[in-house]
Amino acid sequence: MDQIKETLSAIQKFIHLKKEPRQKVKLTPIIDQVLEAETKKHKKKMNIHTHLCKNSEIIVSPESIKQVFEEIINNAAEAIDTSGIISVSSTNENKCMTIYINDTGRGILPEHISRVFEPYQSFNRKKSCGIGLFIARKIIEDHSGTIKLESTYGQGTSVIITLPDASE
Repeated sequence: MDQIKETLSAIQKFIHLKKEPRQKVKLTPIIDQVLEAETKKHKKKMNIHTHLCKNSEIIVSPESIKQVFEEIINNAAEAIDTSGIISVSSTNENKCMTIYINDTGRGILPEHISRVFEPYQSFNRKKSCGIGLFIARKIIEDHSGTIKLESTYGQGTSVIITLPDASE
């Protein structure tokens, strides 16, 4: 029942977010807010490293993009057993903002990599309904972006998101 409830809640939130208007926003405050909340939520020793482009702006639905970062950073924090590093960086080239989120967690088994963005895939996470990354991908694609994941089991995971920047 908990999984059904979580699934319905996630779908309702996603439907609501689809109606949210897009606006020009700075990436850094959104990332900082999510990192602060996730650090408080997870009672582990996590070193947070950020290196974000100054004055980087994207045209997005702010709550939708925030949900994407919450899902990815939450997954990164959960992948860290007792201590580790989460780093978030960005580059802005050719009218594209690329965001890199890396963790030194346990990583993902090679046989699971191709399925991480499919619905109801929840590898090693007992309290998850497994639709967070699925919804994250849909949000990024809805914003004309891409998302991909690279991982080495036992060493960590990298998520790379590319979105159009707000340059005219």
